[in-house]
Amino acid sequence: MFCCVTLCCIAEELMEMESIRFKLLLLFSLWICPLIHATEVSYCDENVEYNVKVKGVEISPNPIARGKAATFTISATTGESIYGGEMVIDVSYFGWHIHSETHELCAETSCPVSIGDFNVSYTQVLPGLTPPGSYWLKMKMFDGNKNEVTCIGFGFYIGFVSTVADIAQ
Repeated sequence: MFCCVTLCCIAEELMEMESIRFKLLLLFSLWICPLIHATEVSYCDENVEYNVKVKGVEISPNPIARGKAATFTISATTGESIYGGEMVIDVSYFGWHIHSETHELCAETSCPVSIGDFNVSYTQVLPGLTPPGSYWLKMKMFDGNKNEVTCIGFGFYIGFVSTVADIAQ
């Protein structure tokens, strides 16, 4: 009889430990996984064969915190050397165009861009009063002859976190 009671107690403890592991795994998936997911990228026109193929976009931190620096790193590959050019960035918030800026390509990556893989990285501090929510970024890249070499779009999210000091600025 004692043996059966002991085995039942051991079985209950094992089930409780398994339940704790499951809860920890669930907590990890809900809080940590969204921070490390890849950003989905789409081409502006799926029927165009762009010279620059974008392999991915990394946003850090993700989600972006208002009033803090955010870095967008675009991994790409090119079949032709690029000796200059520019990037035109348009940002929309809930479908409304809210911001445009143009950057010299060589200010965001080393030029000339050789045939093969390269990264374009841009960091910006968003104001503390930036509204939280979902945004859409469209980026067109042009070579030195003003030929469009790629055009992509991707969504990103700005979180609710902001400090009182950020809002006061």
